[in-house]
Amino acid sequence: MRVEAERVMRSALYVPCDHVRALAKTATLPADAFIFDLEDGVAPAAKAAARDHIGSLTLPNAYCMLRVNHRSTAAYTEDMALFSHLPVHAVMLSKVHDVSDIDDACALLIQHDRSELAIWANIETPHGVAQAEAICAHPRIAGVVVGTNDLANDLRVRITPDRLALRYSLQRVQLAARAFGKTVLDGTFVTLNDSEGFKAECEQGRQLGFDGKTLIHPSQIELANAIFGPTADDKAWAKEVIRLYDVAQVEDKAVTLMDGQMIEALHYRRAKEILAQ
Repeated sequence: MRVEAERVMRSALYVPCDHVRALAKTATLPADAFIFDLEDGVAPAAKAAARDHIGSLTLPNAYCMLRVNHRSTAAYTEDMALFSHLPVHAVMLSKVHDVSDIDDACALLIQHDRSELAIWANIETPHGVAQAEAICAHPRIAGVVVGTNDLANDLRVRITPDRLALRYSLQRVQLAARAFGKTVLDGTFVTLNDSEGFKAECEQGRQLGFDGKTLIHPSQIELANAIFGPTADDKAWAKEVIRLYDVAQVEDKAVTLMDGQMIEALHYRRAKEILAQ
């Protein structure tokens, strides 16, 4: 699943499938990905209509995922049946407990002739965090999301500005994703009138090594794209690293110096990644 891991995924906006206007608006939004939601964002009585809405939508020109209800629910089988004709890039499994959730989805996708479809796991329970390595190691997983709000509820902790009580879970999932080459997204920030809090949480997510952030409102897209994307300084650094390392390679040197700091192959690879964004 390296193709998925190499995608730019700074911003992924949840869009409830029962909100017709919100669905239509996705065509005009600059998010890197959209997570069309049939799970928590849709009331039980509205799920059938939500399936109809997403089934008839012309999808935006972005990476599109459909988040389905957990396999323990009555809605799951009907949700999964949508993939027989819905041209999304991926299915997002909610509240992934362990690899059996993934294996079950794989079997249903085969039934619907979509065995090639990428699978994302929403890790949002204590058991899911405890199984993060096995989940990320699964060959069908393309990426994972840390569902911080559900996780905090199950852990019986409060989400503070520093997210101290969630730090272990965030880092464990991020480490597992990196170990197996998967994309990893931070959870949502739900206080829409706190732009400074959102900015701080995005900056923390980037410092913790996340590729991007899941969002609940279009107003969050621009800032997430800016924070999780490379800055002008990042790009300048990357260009100079590549220039100096290319010279070193011509001279048969494995390392070189830039402003007194050693530059080697790992810096060269990172510079290439930055300029590819």
